[in-house]
Amino acid sequence: MKSFLAAVRIATSALLLLTPANGDTDTGYRNLSRDDTIDAILRRLDPTAKENDESSLEYTLKIRELWLSAGDFVAEECGEKFAADVMAYLRTATHIARPSGENGETTVFGDPDDKQKHLVMVIVTATDLTKYPDQAKALEPAPAIALFLALKKPALPLIVLRHTDQISEKWRGILLLHSGGLAKDFADQAYDSGGGSYGPAESEVKIHGLENKLMSKLGGRRYSKLLMRYVRGVREKKGSLVIPGGGHYDKRLDEVFGPAYSEAERASRQAHFTVNVAFRYLEIRDASQGAEVVQNQKAEWYHSYVLDLGVHI
Repeated sequence: MKSFLAAVRIATSALLLLTPANGDTDTGYRNLSRDDTIDAILRRLDPTAKENDESSLEYTLKIRELWLSAGDFVAEECGEKFAADVMAYLRTATHIARPSGENGETTVFGDPDDKQKHLVMVIVTATDLTKYPDQAKALEPAPAIALFLALKKPALPLIVLRHTDQISEKWRGILLLHSGGLAKDFADQAYDSGGGSYGPAESEVKIHGLENKLMSKLGGRRYSKLLMRYVRGVREKKGSLVIPGGGHYDKRLDEVFGPAYSEAERASRQAHFTVNVAFRYLEIRDASQGAEVVQNQKAEWYHSYVLDLGVHI
């Protein structure tokens, strides 16, 4: 089925700058309290604004900024160079897009001849999924909140961002840096799209390792203690790792990262935490066998985990 994830239509009439001319981030988008809708968030930022036209480029740029400012916030809080590099890449290298509903395609705002932009950031709102049910159905196999898709050339790779108003700022930032890290790896030709034994899983191992550094710095001692408590509880059964908790959300993650805003965020947090638990367990178990063996074990486990889960994380 042809979907907006597979087809891109360039709207050449909108040749617009996507970031402020001086490259600064609008810090007014940071540290927002929870709101029920994106529209409510945007009205908090600009109380004089009338109802936002969701089909407009201006509205789409505002949503993009909510994601980018969250990524900037996490990068600055953690002080990790790789996170700063990812955010610099995302601010300079991305077209911005929205589902158009026309033959399942996506409309990309920007100059199609801009050679510096080789990634498409697709903003998907709840309204989009209601308005374009065929596209919503196409998304069902991959209901991740932030998803990187390395499409075959000449199609540009995508980052699909959903549920903006249902995800807390810190978690938006972590997820954007994860997907952005994969995108930058792809741009740097370091992304393994199938050449290794476990294909993209090998790149995911690298990015999840970097993501765990972010989660550890944001969560501090509480996160480290909770992580190791889970690691000590891991068991092996018929060659598989059995992670404590059975995938159910551990509310102590709310104490670490602040309250999750939705079931989608709770599921995402627990899935990423599970990956970090498994990776740490394998690092300890196989430490004596060398780094290459550990990385291969992680890739094998991640590959099977994603297949079982049925989603990208």
